[in-house]
Amino acid sequence: MGNLTDADLSERAPSKDLKLVAADLSAAFYDYSLCHWLFESESNYDDTCARLFEALVRNIGNRFGDVYRLPSGGGAAIWIRSEKLHDISLKDNFVVLCRTTMLGKFKTISRLLSTHNAMKMHHPQHPPHCYLYLIGVRPDLQRHGLGSRLLSSTLRKVDALSRGAFLETSNQANIQFYERFGFRTTGQYYILKGSPPTWTMWRSPQ
Repeated sequence: MGNLTDADLSERAPSKDLKLVAADLSAAFYDYSLCHWLFESESNYDDTCARLFEALVRNIGNRFGDVYRLPSGGGAAIWIRSEKLHDISLKDNFVVLCRTTMLGKFKTISRLLSTHNAMKMHHPQHPPHCYLYLIGVRPDLQRHGLGSRLLSSTLRKVDALSRGAFLETSNQANIQFYERFGFRTTGQYYILKGSPPTWTMWRSPQ
């Protein structure tokens, strides 16, 4: 891991690695407050969280964006160009919903739909930009600089396009991390009453 160069992180993950990408991201977001709020009514949090990230990676990230994975595994990032977000249909989101909530629990479905609608409402419409859909490193590999190198490497691709970058986070501790890469907080919102806060962040073209 310590010998990784940024060049090693610049290629898209092959289709055969998508299941591993989903497992990495599920582990990275396991303690994420928004995930716990979403699946509060689910009896098996582990399985529900795993299904969510499997569906997000395969049905959204891989189809509409660029999926990057650390060569040795353990972390991944997904970027989607803003114009591609318009190609994600109601059917695509319905597939994610069905694959996540196999038991069809109303509270989970309602919160997932509300999350989608809130994120769509607070997403900037202009100018064209790149959206950091997901990024994460497994807990046992964190604090070794892997997330920083992964973000730095993929941001260079964004800069090569002369585009800004947008992201959301529901973990206030992440804000300082993203600020080190040029992101600035642009707003805060709540999906529903009682949900964790979500911060929006923007990075101008570098």
